[in-house]
Amino acid sequence: MYSLKKNDFPLKRGKNIFYLNIPEYGNMGDQAIVLSTLYYIKENFPQYNIVNIHLNDIYRMIDFLKKNCTEKDLIFLPGGGNVGSLYWKEEKARRIVIKNLKKCRIISMPQSVFFSTDKKGLKELKKSKKIYNSNKKLVFFAREKYSYEFIKKNFNCKVVLVPDIVFLLGKYFNSGISKGDEKITVCLRADRETDLGISGRAILLHDLEKVFKEKLFLFDTTVNREIPDLTRELEIRSFLREVSRARLFITDRLHGMIFAAITQTPCIVMKSLDTKIIGSYEWIKSLNYIKLLKDDDINSVLSAYRELSNIEQLDNFRESFNFDEYEKIKDEINK
Repeated sequence: MYSLKKNDFPLKRGKNIFYLNIPEYGNMGDQAIVLSTLYYIKENFPQYNIVNIHLNDIYRMIDFLKKNCTEKDLIFLPGGGNVGSLYWKEEKARRIVIKNLKKCRIISMPQSVFFSTDKKGLKELKKSKKIYNSNKKLVFFAREKYSYEFIKKNFNCKVVLVPDIVFLLGKYFNSGISKGDEKITVCLRADRETDLGISGRAILLHDLEKVFKEKLFLFDTTVNREIPDLTRELEIRSFLREVSRARLFITDRLHGMIFAAITQTPCIVMKSLDTKIIGSYEWIKSLNYIKLLKDDDINSVLSAYRELSNIEQLDNFRESFNFDEYEKIKDEINK
């Protein structure tokens, strides 16, 4: 495996998997997606060379890829929640790939889709539909039912329902992560995807501080720096350890919920602006230590906290989660 940044770099002989649009920014959920996808590729497609190309390099590398990608190669695009009108940089980079690379199959790993219903959102949906529908070798994996149905309705490509790929980390990182502190860790969004709003977030944090006092610990799944390829796995392990130390984890971030699930950390989850948390919760709703709230007020949080505190034995994630769902990706590619 190696990263490709220069368009005159010689490719290794044999079949290649080009993993494109890899983010370097410090969103640990997105970095966990990259890590999980690389694990999946290495485990299921060992006969391929893996060539990584970062999001910021895709525009200057696209002509090189058009020239060098062959029918025997595969293209992987990251999963996540950036198909649509919320994240233009990622959506435009995806369009560039799908529009220009039509020799080999393009595998879009498990995604959520969100196009706003205003004039601009509908205009951008029309653009994406035109580009996506022009590529007959595009395969989409959706990580929840809303996105699955949206893709089926709007895009003329194969779509398969598969869980967020980060759940896969539970196969590798669940064992050896131990509980420690009595702290109540809170990880709430302060960006465009929050359903609480700025004032609602402030009110909830104030109420939580009054109840839990010095035990309350504020945490985020984003850091204000880039994450190099070489340190990605160490950084993800560090984040998982931090989540696992909590007595309780409160979050409205999808990957906050997933990190809590795979580390078997009791977690209270609040919905986000779109449907990705509600939809992804369906894959783990049987876990007794993950509670999704209908209301985002302090009384609902405290009620869930009391319920979680009374659990005598937490469910085992590895035994509860159906990892066989990911066989669908390999099966679709091998058709």
